[in-house]
Amino acid sequence: MQRFKSSYTKFEDIKDSISYDRLFYTGPIDEFFGYELGELPYRSLKFDFIEFDKPYFQSGACINYPSNYDFTRIGEYKYFLDDKSDKTVISFEYPQPFKNGKNDRYYPIVKDENGELYAKYLEKAKTLQNVYF
Repeated sequence: MQRFKSSYTKFEDIKDSISYDRLFYTGPIDEFFGYELGELPYRSLKFDFIEFDKPYFQSGACINYPSNYDFTRIGEYKYFLDDKSDKTVISFEYPQPFKNGKNDRYYPIVKDENGELYAKYLEKAKTLQNVYF
């Protein structure tokens, strides 16, 4: 079983050392503004990868298990590129609470109050020139 950890450059770490005509920011909008209005809640995921000595594990690239098990999805990536191999790799996806600095954001938690907070950040974003979220 192999785990991976993603990494990215935090805008906060480089914002004073770069110049730009236009900025396309792909990170969390609340992080861009230093959580000034509060932190938007997210759900994270944990992935467990397993290799099998057989051509396929399941009948498609992604099969969801919304409430059957403690994992929510099994992905078999070779379907996406139609790879041919006597082995396959799958991943089990497990929902996890998001913890800033500990894991990655995957899905926003949809609630009215979270939508209202997001809307406030969008209003702040409208005051910036040539910054796109």
